[in-house]
Amino acid sequence: MAGNRRRVRVYLGVAALGLSLCLACGFLLWPEGPMEAARRRVPLGEGEAAVVAAVGRPPDGGWVAGQVRPGTVLVWVNRRDLRWLYVEFDEDGRAMKAEAGSADGQTVWDQVVALWPWW
Repeated sequence: MAGNRRRVRVYLGVAALGLSLCLACGFLLWPEGPMEAARRRVPLGEGEAAVVAAVGRPPDGGWVAGQVRPGTVLVWVNRRDLRWLYVEFDEDGRAMKAEAGSADGQTVWDQVVALWPWW
């Protein structure tokens, strides 16, 4: 009888370990969105033309130097999933900062939780 309990505990432990590994792989292999992929391609230190070429399309909006910030800011928006890409340029016109995010503020964990119907 004690041998059967031990065997069941071992099987449950192996199943829990397997489930944990599957979840970890799922988080590691979560596909990145198009705006995050574009952010990774933005060449920091390059000019506006190089940034637009790296993103692959003209910006959807932005601010010119002097309106809000000392440098120019370009913004791309993916209207399907409300994701955005924000690239800030310095006074010399070189890209110095690139950020990607979501207009609804959802993190990857929020998206995973949204997949579960009971949460």
